[in-house]
Amino acid sequence: MGSEDSVEQSRAPMDNLARSPGAVLRADRAGLPLRHADLVIVVLSWVFVVTRFVHAGVLVTSNDLQSRSLAWFASVVVVFVMWPYFALNILL
Repeated sequence: MGSEDSVEQSRAPMDNLARSPGAVLRADRAGLPLRHADLVIVVLSWVFVVTRFVHAGVLVTSNDLQSRSLAWFASVVVVFVMWPYFALNILL
């Protein structure tokens, strides 16, 4: 029974990683044809990826709620910074 729990615990971050980056991917896909995907968008996208992997690593290892929440919140902040920057880049 213990191995089933570890399998589910290992599967959860992959499921979460597959669902969450939709907003980041939309910004990247929209930015490339519009030629507004500059260095800031690329760096923010990679920061988002790193924070999601940190979140997954915490979930699989210690599953400390405070560390996991901090990693998740950091990824959300990146998305909320990326979209207004992207919008202003297009409008201005």
